[in-house]
Amino acid sequence: MAVPQTLSIFINMEKNLKLAITSMIDINEQDCNLLISLFESDFCNNNDNLFDTINNDCIVYIDSGLFRKIALNKKGEESISYFFEANQFFSFSTKDSEMSFSEVNIQSVGKSKIYSISKKTLEKLSIEIKEIFEFLRKISENFAALMEKRVCNFMKLTADSKYLQFKVMYPEMFSTVNKSHLASYLGISPQHFSRLIKNHN
Repeated sequence: MAVPQTLSIFINMEKNLKLAITSMIDINEQDCNLLISLFESDFCNNNDNLFDTINNDCIVYIDSGLFRKIALNKKGEESISYFFEANQFFSFSTKDSEMSFSEVNIQSVGKSKIYSISKKTLEKLSIEIKEIFEFLRKISENFAALMEKRVCNFMKLTADSKYLQFKVMYPEMFSTVNKSHLASYLGISPQHFSRLIKNHN
């Protein structure tokens, strides 16, 4: 299937997305350009909810910015289960939106730019481009590996070790994200997190 000429400028601008795709799967130039042309772009402001931005079950690519997956317990206390960073793909399902915002949501942290493509579109495209199956599998496997690592760290590392590891691995996030959000993500109370900052400065 040929790529529409009107989309050539769009494709040239999406270098990050193209690099992310080609780093995951072996796909020829024409098929890759076609895949890229089917993504839709959106901009999100601070605290925008992804449920309000995207209407389909889809694959999301974060071109710039940061998202946090949050939930509120029965006491109204917020917890963050994951941060989605720039240059990362993840699977997004509006089936989750059947739960109210008080239970779960994915929010933008600051300004973000994303690209999304519906899973139905990918399923149709996979008839012509077999690499789509590999693309979906890699996204799922990569995220599962990250979550497994997070769970292992959460269970094995002390609060001090988790703090130091996070600060080394994500220095930019550490300096820009609200400290209460980071404490929640690390499973540390805000008070203890403040003490760790003081002890290691």
